[in-house]
Amino acid sequence: DLVRCDLPVALMERAASTGWQAANQLLTGWGRRGHTLWSPPTRGLLAR
Repeated sequence: DLVRCDLPVALMERAASTGWQAANQLLTGWGRRGHTLWSPPTRGLLAR
């Protein structure tokens, strides 16, 4: 669990989120569009 991300997620969610971030970065480098990442809110009533 050495990979950090700015999303408010736990262990397995972080693994999935950082995998998507890595894939999106590669796709961008190849001129392709990636996927939007959804996460829990970082501010407001439902923030963790």
